[in-house]
Amino acid sequence: DGQCGEQELNLALNELGVLEARVGESHRWIESAKAALEGSSCREPAELVALMGDGRRLGLALPEMQQLAQSLKESEWAEQAQAAVDEATTLEVLEALSEQAEHQPTGRVSALAEALAAKVARGREWSAKLEREMAEEDRTSLRDAAAMVSEVEAAKLKLPKLGKLREWVARAKAWQDSARKVQAKQTRGASQKPALSELEAMLAVGLKLPLDVPEAPLLARQVREASDVERCAETLLEAAEEVTKPEPAADADAAAADADAAATPTAVDPTASASDAASDAAVATTATAT
Repeated sequence: DGQCGEQELNLALNELGVLEARVGESHRWIESAKAALEGSSCREPAELVALMGDGRRLGLALPEMQQLAQSLKESEWAEQAQAAVDEATTLEVLEALSEQAEHQPTGRVSALAEALAAKVARGREWSAKLEREMAEEDRTSLRDAAAMVSEVEAAKLKLPKLGKLREWVARAKAWQDSARKVQAKQTRGASQKPALSELEAMLAVGLKLPLDVPEAPLLARQVREASDVERCAETLLEAAEEVTKPEPAADADAAAADADAAATPTAVDPTASASDAASDAAVATTATAT
């Protein structure tokens, strides 16, 4: 009996030692959990997940576990919200995170929630402005469109219309560069000046652009001036050809008259011939008598 009692005592002591070790481990975990919850220790989601795993292995229903779960949810939201504020983000993601902010402990995420709400407001404002500017019949100028793209990118917003507007700006700038090169040829020698057809083709492309490029009106004026010059040149050339062209009807009449005159024999007046003969005979008689 004494031996059995001793064994039971040793077993109880062993269990007590295990229990004390478990209690000690639980106290250390609770201290770590409280430090994390108070913000004096880890607050990264990965660290909170690891801490919660240690708490589950204890097998104890501790209130700090539920608090850590809420803190983990908050930390994950804060991590996503901070990235959304700092990086280019879609308006849909910003709005969803802003709605989730209402369910977070206000004391810890209020500043981040305010920054997120401000970015949502900017995103909505820019989205409406892009929709309005790109739908108007009056084309937006290339300068204004490029400025809008820069401002939206600086605001770190990903908006549905931004990609299309960026494409418009790229197309307009490419055409602008080409138009400037063509216009530069106008100041060079005649052999290097662009043909009217080249100017017209360039203008046709510019008029189809979705943005208003300042070089388009200048190019249109050059096309009109080149067209006027070409029409004047054609008119002068036609006038010169008319001046140098022979008159076929007058020349033919003159040639026919000359031919008729050469072919007709000269008529001799008989009376005139007899008179001339008598005169000659009288002259001769007088000369003999003398």
